[in-house]
Formats: sequence, C-alpha cells, structure tokens
Amino acid sequence: MLGTKHGPALDVLDTVGGPFASATGVFSSLVRTLGIRGVEVVEIYDIEPWAVNHLSPHGLIFCFLWHKDHHRPTDFEDPAAERVWFANQLSDDACASLAILNVLLNCPNCDLGQQLTDFRDDTAQMSPVVRSFALLTRPASHLLR
Repeated sequence: MLGTKHGPALDVLDTVGGPFASATGVFSSLVRTLGIRGVEVVEIYDIEPWAVNHLSPHGLIFCFLWHKDHHRPTDFEDPAAERVWFANQLSDDACASLAILNVLLNCPNCDLGQQLTDFRDDTAQMSPVVRSFALLTRPASHLLR
C-alpha cells in the first residue's frame, strides 16, 4: 500500500521482476529511484477498516499472478475511468514499475518531481496502451529527478 511519509529520497537501484516483485522493499526502492518524495510503501495483510484507516492510503497494489479470464472490456466500463492515468503492462518485467506509476500519477498531492509530472501531463490524452509505449521508448533518465 502506498501512503505518505516525510523523509529524503535515497538513490537505490531497483530489481523489478522475478520472484521478489511483490516485496515491499522492491516497491520502496523503486519509489526512491524515481525520486518520488513523501511516499511510503507498507505491506498490509488485511483491507478491513481497522487495518488501513490510520494509514491514509493513496492506493493499493495487489500482487498476484494474472490468468486469462473471460471478461470483456465492456464489463468494466466506468465514465470516471476517463480521468484516471493508467498504462497497460506491455513488458513482462515492468509490473512493479507500472503498479507504482499507475497509483502515484493519479495522486495530485504527491511530489513526483518535474520529469514525472511532465510525463504524466504529456501522456494524459493518450490511451493506456500508447502510454505504455511512451514509457518503453523514453529513456529512464528522463523520468528521474
């Protein structure tokens, strides 16, 4: 879960993908590597109000293996979704990166830094698939503080 925390960002290299992609440390290092400030990643074991109300979460990231299902895109139509920044996962080794970006690029009060803020604004009118292509083709240094 992503919530707020005050503290300096650390320069930590991330190892996204593989069996540790759901570890809190991987998500925390990714947030720090991206230069996002004032955010803490917390692992929770229950989503009942007593377990999360005191955390003021920005979002929840559920880590599990996806299996093809039989839903159609129209099963999930929601007009409010048009205001949500979301990028599809097009690369097998980017699930943690996209999970973090899909939550934090929707948080108006997060200190994303100028590069990520510009990227969010530049891709706001793109489809989720095209946003992913924009992520894949942009050098990582253009997204970091």
